[in-house]
Amino acid sequence: MIVVGGGAPPPATLAAHLLAADLVVCADLGYEHARALGLRPSLIIGDFDSLDEAGLAAAQADGVRVERHPPAKDSTDLELALDAAVRAVAGQNGPVSFTVIATPDIDERIDHLLSQLGLLASPAYDAFSVDAWFGQSRVHIVGPGPARRMTSVAGELVTILAIGGDVEGVETDGLLYPLRRETLTPFTTRGVSNVAESASFAVSCLHGRLAIIRPHALKGHS
Repeated sequence: MIVVGGGAPPPATLAAHLLAADLVVCADLGYEHARALGLRPSLIIGDFDSLDEAGLAAAQADGVRVERHPPAKDSTDLELALDAAVRAVAGQNGPVSFTVIATPDIDERIDHLLSQLGLLASPAYDAFSVDAWFGQSRVHIVGPGPARRMTSVAGELVTILAIGGDVEGVETDGLLYPLRRETLTPFTTRGVSNVAESASFAVSCLHGRLAIIRPHALKGHS
């Protein structure tokens, strides 16, 4: 699990929706967000422009490893945290899932939100199942391969966006407006505001990467 700093703390009700994690990596102030959710961080990474020295000292006293990077760097704290998680699970057998918890302040830093969403769909993480919570919203990344099935609530809004290029062979099951071997193109609204029909739905594609966004997932309905 990767917890990102910045923005407001995650909603307290999110804690009930989180599965147990073998590893919790925090990006900067994400350490405090993780503790507020009842998580026990293993590593804090970043340039620490948000988490103060007192917070760092408390984390180290609690046995959390700290990896400091200079402010002038080529990667965001989230990318550093994701890459650290990849290194930590290298060599493990079986599927590995990453869940990112972020609460970007879109009133001030919409660039962070867009860059975080694009990063999650990076080919660098193709070997993993990647999901995220952005405040109240749930995001699932779907790449080529078998259909991915997600639990839902009937009537819940579901948006399907192409990330990084055209996505070919998009198919859905359990959505009000079905897609059948269609191509979704970035910068269009073809997949916006679909609706889950029951307790689950599935999405697959043949080429490219999709972001499945459920804007009211924490509430459970639209």
